[in-house]
Amino acid sequence: MNQLKQNIINFCESIFSITIRDVKIQLRNLSYITSILIFFIITVLIFIFGIGPNEGQLKIIGIPIMWTILILSSTITVNKLLKEDYDDGNFGIYQFTGLSFELIAVSKIITSWILFQLPLLVIVPIVSIVLNIDPNEIGQLIITMIIGSPILSIFTLIASAMMLTNSKNLTLGSLIILPMSIPIIIFAAGAVNTDTDLFISQIYILISILLATFAIGPWVISACIRIALRN
Repeated sequence: MNQLKQNIINFCESIFSITIRDVKIQLRNLSYITSILIFFIITVLIFIFGIGPNEGQLKIIGIPIMWTILILSSTITVNKLLKEDYDDGNFGIYQFTGLSFELIAVSKIITSWILFQLPLLVIVPIVSIVLNIDPNEIGQLIITMIIGSPILSIFTLIASAMMLTNSKNLTLGSLIILPMSIPIIIFAAGAVNTDTDLFISQIYILISILLATFAIGPWVISACIRIALRN
Protein backbone atom coordinates (compact mmCIF):
# COMPACT_ATOMS: atom_id res chain seq x y z
CA MET A 1 0.00 0.00 0.00
CA ASN A 2 2.83 2.38 0.86
CA GLN A 3 4.56 1.53 -2.42
CA LEU A 4 1.38 2.29 -4.36
CA LYS A 5 1.02 5.60 -2.53
CA GLN A 6 4.64 6.48 -3.32
CA ASN A 7 4.17 5.62 -6.99
CA ILE A 8 1.12 7.89 -7.16
CA ILE A 9 3.07 10.70 -5.51
CA ASN A 10 5.98 10.26 -7.93
CA PHE A 11 3.55 10.21 -10.88
CA CYS A 12 1.91 13.47 -9.78
CA GLU A 13 5.27 15.13 -9.09
CA SER A 14 6.56 14.20 -12.55
CA ILE A 15 3.47 15.59 -14.26
CA PHE A 16 3.64 18.75 -12.15
CA SER A 17 7.35 19.30 -12.93
CA ILE A 18 6.94 18.88 -16.70
CA THR A 19 3.80 21.05 -16.72
CA ILE A 20 5.48 23.89 -14.80
CA ARG A 21 8.50 23.71 -17.10
CA ASP A 22 6.37 23.91 -20.26
CA VAL A 23 4.21 26.71 -18.89
CA LYS A 24 7.29 28.79 -17.96
CA ILE A 25 8.81 28.27 -21.42
CA GLN A 26 5.61 29.24 -23.24
CA LEU A 27 4.99 32.27 -21.02
CA ARG A 28 8.31 33.71 -22.19
CA ASN A 29 6.62 34.28 -25.53
CA LEU A 30 3.18 35.67 -24.76
CA SER A 31 2.70 36.80 -28.34
CA TYR A 32 1.50 33.34 -29.37
CA ILE A 33 -1.16 33.19 -26.66
CA THR A 34 -2.11 36.79 -27.37
CA SER A 35 -2.52 36.02 -31.08
CA ILE A 36 -5.00 33.24 -30.24
CA LEU A 37 -7.04 35.61 -28.08
CA ILE A 38 -7.00 38.25 -30.81
CA PHE A 39 -8.05 35.64 -33.39
CA PHE A 40 -10.95 34.61 -31.14
CA ILE A 41 -12.17 38.18 -30.65
CA ILE A 42 -11.75 39.26 -34.28
CA THR A 43 -13.57 36.19 -35.57
CA VAL A 44 -16.47 36.91 -33.21
CA LEU A 45 -16.62 40.49 -34.51
CA ILE A 46 -16.60 39.24 -38.11
CA PHE A 47 -19.64 37.08 -37.35
CA ILE A 48 -21.38 40.04 -35.71
CA PHE A 49 -20.69 42.34 -38.68
CA GLY A 50 -21.77 39.61 -41.10
CA ILE A 51 -25.07 38.97 -39.35
CA GLY A 52 -25.84 42.66 -38.93
CA PRO A 53 -28.07 44.37 -36.38
CA ASN A 54 -30.50 41.43 -36.09
CA GLU A 55 -30.20 40.81 -32.34
CA GLY A 56 -32.73 37.98 -32.35
CA GLN A 57 -30.78 35.95 -34.90
CA LEU A 58 -27.51 36.74 -33.14
CA LYS A 59 -28.97 35.46 -29.88
CA ILE A 60 -30.03 32.18 -31.50
CA ILE A 61 -26.75 31.36 -33.22
CA GLY A 62 -24.43 33.01 -30.68
CA ILE A 63 -23.61 29.80 -28.81
CA PRO A 64 -22.80 27.72 -31.94
CA ILE A 65 -20.63 30.63 -33.09
CA MET A 66 -18.70 30.58 -29.81
CA TRP A 67 -18.09 26.86 -30.04
CA THR A 68 -17.10 27.03 -33.69
CA ILE A 69 -14.54 29.75 -32.99
CA LEU A 70 -13.21 27.84 -29.98
CA ILE A 71 -12.58 24.81 -32.19
CA LEU A 72 -10.95 26.93 -34.89
CA SER A 73 -8.75 28.57 -32.25
CA SER A 74 -7.63 25.11 -31.13
CA THR A 75 -6.47 24.25 -34.65
CA ILE A 76 -3.97 27.13 -34.50
CA THR A 77 -1.99 25.37 -31.76
CA VAL A 78 -1.55 22.08 -33.64
CA ASN A 79 1.99 22.79 -34.84
CA LYS A 80 3.04 24.35 -31.52
CA LEU A 81 2.30 21.75 -28.86
CA LEU A 82 4.79 18.92 -29.49
CA LYS A 83 6.87 20.07 -32.45
CA GLU A 84 9.34 22.12 -30.40
CA ASP A 85 10.15 19.24 -28.04
CA TYR A 86 10.50 16.91 -31.03
CA ASP A 87 12.87 19.24 -32.90
CA ASP A 88 14.95 19.99 -29.79
CA GLY A 89 15.33 16.32 -28.90
CA ASN A 90 13.56 16.68 -25.56
CA PHE A 91 11.58 13.49 -26.09
CA GLY A 92 14.82 11.53 -26.22
CA ILE A 93 15.92 13.15 -22.96
CA TYR A 94 12.60 12.28 -21.31
CA GLN A 95 12.97 8.70 -22.48
CA PHE A 96 16.54 8.55 -21.17
CA THR A 97 15.41 9.72 -17.71
CA GLY A 98 12.83 6.94 -17.54
CA LEU A 99 9.70 9.05 -18.03
CA SER A 100 7.03 7.31 -20.06
CA PHE A 101 5.55 9.03 -23.09
CA GLU A 102 2.08 8.44 -21.61
CA LEU A 103 3.04 10.55 -18.59
CA ILE A 104 4.48 13.22 -20.87
CA ALA A 105 1.24 13.18 -22.89
CA VAL A 106 -0.84 13.77 -19.75
CA SER A 107 1.42 16.67 -18.83
CA LYS A 108 1.12 18.15 -22.33
CA ILE A 109 -2.68 17.90 -22.15
CA ILE A 110 -2.72 19.87 -18.89
CA THR A 111 -0.24 22.41 -20.24
CA SER A 112 -2.20 22.87 -23.46
CA TRP A 113 -5.42 23.49 -21.56
CA ILE A 114 -3.82 26.01 -19.20
CA LEU A 115 -2.05 27.97 -21.94
CA PHE A 116 -4.45 27.88 -24.86
CA GLN A 117 -7.94 27.04 -23.55
CA LEU A 118 -8.11 28.73 -20.14
CA PRO A 119 -7.42 32.26 -21.50
CA LEU A 120 -10.31 31.81 -23.96
CA LEU A 121 -12.63 30.66 -21.18
CA VAL A 122 -11.80 33.82 -19.23
CA ILE A 123 -13.03 36.10 -22.03
CA VAL A 124 -16.07 33.97 -22.92
CA PRO A 125 -18.48 35.83 -20.54
CA ILE A 126 -17.50 39.20 -22.07
CA VAL A 127 -17.85 37.94 -25.63
CA SER A 128 -21.18 36.30 -24.74
CA ILE A 129 -22.55 39.67 -23.67
CA VAL A 130 -21.43 41.17 -26.99
CA LEU A 131 -23.23 38.33 -28.81
CA ASN A 132 -26.40 39.13 -26.83
CA ILE A 133 -26.53 35.65 -25.29
CA ASP A 134 -29.08 35.27 -22.50
CA PRO A 135 -27.44 35.68 -19.04
CA ASN A 136 -28.91 32.37 -17.89
CA GLU A 137 -27.35 30.62 -20.87
CA ILE A 138 -23.90 32.14 -20.27
CA GLY A 139 -23.44 30.00 -17.15
CA GLN A 140 -24.49 26.88 -19.05
CA LEU A 141 -22.14 27.81 -21.89
CA ILE A 142 -19.21 28.15 -19.51
CA ILE A 143 -20.00 24.76 -17.94
CA THR A 144 -20.05 23.06 -21.35
CA MET A 145 -16.80 24.78 -22.34
CA ILE A 146 -15.07 23.77 -19.10
CA ILE A 147 -15.93 20.15 -19.90
CA GLY A 148 -15.46 20.36 -23.66
CA SER A 149 -12.22 22.39 -23.84
CA PRO A 150 -10.04 19.60 -22.34
CA ILE A 151 -11.44 17.27 -25.02
CA LEU A 152 -10.33 19.77 -27.66
CA SER A 153 -6.87 19.89 -26.04
CA ILE A 154 -6.60 16.09 -26.28
CA PHE A 155 -7.76 16.08 -29.92
CA THR A 156 -5.31 18.86 -30.74
CA LEU A 157 -2.42 16.96 -29.15
CA ILE A 158 -3.35 13.79 -31.04
CA ALA A 159 -3.27 15.76 -34.28
CA SER A 160 -0.01 17.41 -33.22
CA ALA A 161 1.57 14.02 -32.48
CA MET A 162 0.46 12.71 -35.87
CA MET A 163 2.05 15.74 -37.52
CA LEU A 164 5.50 15.41 -35.90
CA THR A 165 7.16 13.99 -39.01
CA ASN A 166 5.14 16.15 -41.41
CA SER A 167 6.88 19.41 -42.29
CA LYS A 168 5.13 20.07 -45.61
CA ASN A 169 1.34 19.99 -45.24
CA LEU A 170 0.79 22.01 -42.05
CA THR A 171 -2.97 22.25 -42.61
CA LEU A 172 -3.44 18.51 -42.22
CA GLY A 173 -3.58 18.81 -38.44
CA SER A 174 -6.60 21.10 -38.64
CA LEU A 175 -8.35 18.61 -40.92
CA ILE A 176 -7.77 15.92 -38.29
CA ILE A 177 -9.27 17.99 -35.46
CA LEU A 178 -12.41 19.28 -37.15
CA PRO A 179 -14.18 15.92 -37.79
CA MET A 180 -13.36 14.70 -34.26
CA SER A 181 -14.86 17.89 -32.80
CA ILE A 182 -18.30 17.41 -34.40
CA PRO A 183 -19.79 15.37 -31.49
CA ILE A 184 -18.57 17.98 -29.00
CA ILE A 185 -20.24 20.91 -30.71
CA ILE A 186 -23.44 18.87 -31.20
CA PHE A 187 -23.83 17.97 -27.53
CA ALA A 188 -22.35 21.19 -26.12
CA ALA A 189 -24.43 23.57 -28.22
CA GLY A 190 -27.47 21.33 -27.86
CA ALA A 191 -27.14 21.29 -24.07
CA VAL A 192 -27.45 25.06 -23.79
CA ASN A 193 -30.41 25.24 -26.18
CA THR A 194 -32.54 22.69 -24.30
CA ASP A 195 -34.43 22.60 -21.00
CA THR A 196 -32.84 21.78 -17.64
CA ASP A 197 -33.46 18.01 -17.72
CA LEU A 198 -31.97 17.59 -21.19
CA PHE A 199 -29.11 19.93 -20.24
CA ILE A 200 -28.05 17.58 -17.44
CA SER A 201 -28.21 14.52 -19.71
CA GLN A 202 -26.15 16.30 -22.37
CA ILE A 203 -23.59 17.26 -19.72
CA TYR A 204 -23.32 13.60 -18.69
CA ILE A 205 -22.63 12.71 -22.32
CA LEU A 206 -19.90 15.39 -22.53
CA ILE A 207 -18.35 14.10 -19.31
CA SER A 208 -18.38 10.56 -20.73
CA ILE A 209 -16.62 11.78 -23.87
CA LEU A 210 -14.08 13.62 -21.72
CA LEU A 211 -13.32 10.54 -19.60
CA ALA A 212 -13.07 8.33 -22.69
CA THR A 213 -10.72 10.70 -24.52
CA PHE A 214 -8.59 11.24 -21.41
CA ALA A 215 -8.28 7.47 -20.99
CA ILE A 216 -7.39 6.78 -24.63
CA GLY A 217 -5.72 10.04 -25.69
CA PRO A 218 -2.37 9.70 -23.84
CA TRP A 219 -1.85 6.23 -25.31
CA VAL A 220 -2.53 7.44 -28.84
CA ILE A 221 -0.26 10.47 -28.37
CA SER A 222 2.58 8.37 -26.93
CA ALA A 223 2.27 5.83 -29.77
CA CYS A 224 2.55 8.62 -32.35
CA ILE A 225 5.60 10.05 -30.57
CA ARG A 226 7.31 6.65 -30.60
CA ILE A 227 6.59 6.22 -34.30
CA ALA A 228 7.98 9.70 -35.02
CA LEU A 229 11.17 8.99 -33.06
CA ARG A 230 11.78 5.78 -35.02
CA ASN A 231 11.54 7.58 -38.36
